[in-house]
Amino acid sequence: MVDTIYSAVEALGCTNIPIAFTGSGWPSYGTGDNAYVANMENAQMYNNNLIKRVLSNIGTPKRPGKSMEVFIIALLKEKMKGGDETERHFGLFYPNKTLVYPVNFYH
Repeated sequence: MVDTIYSAVEALGCTNIPIAFTGSGWPSYGTGDNAYVANMENAQMYNNNLIKRVLSNIGTPKRPGKSMEVFIIALLKEKMKGGDETERHFGLFYPNKTLVYPVNFYH
């Protein structure tokens, strides 16, 4: 998905614009159609692999060796957030500042 953004920007004639990716993450709990994939195991795997990839500076197939600026969608679980129940469970930490699941910030 990252390379599709690079390709679209390049198609507009912009070849060296830095792009920051905001709002990447995975919910640790979900209901309804999201229940089977929104769980702690998948959230932990997704977020740890995201951090590992960003810190490795391996880039993407279109831009190998280039670092990426990526922001995790939420640091805290948001129990008061409206919408689907799944939306409240993207945070890495509970409101009391304890981790929801182990996260390696230092790959």
